[in-house]
Amino acid sequence: MVNDSTMNILILLFASSREAVGSSKLSLTIDRDEITLLDLADHLQSSYPQLRIVVRGADGVTSLVDTINFAINKKYSRDPTVLIRNGDEIAVIPPISGG
Repeated sequence: MVNDSTMNILILLFASSREAVGSSKLSLTIDRDEITLLDLADHLQSSYPQLRIVVRGADGVTSLVDTINFAINKKYSRDPTVLIRNGDEIAVIPPISGG
């Protein structure tokens, strides 16, 4: 039985983030009813350090890497305080080079 403070989210990984994790999708179960985008990014980087999506400054401030794009339910967001809830779909989109 799932309690009310557990959330399930789908992470879609593209380009180098897919290569770093070795999969194009991750299904995460988190023991909270909501988290911020920064919390999720920190969780992903803790699990997959090669993603490099979180920056920790010398002053202790943590922020998102400027070059990584996130989409929450197909809407882009750069706001690290935006809330992610049960059932949300998060896309991690690193910079893509090419001509």
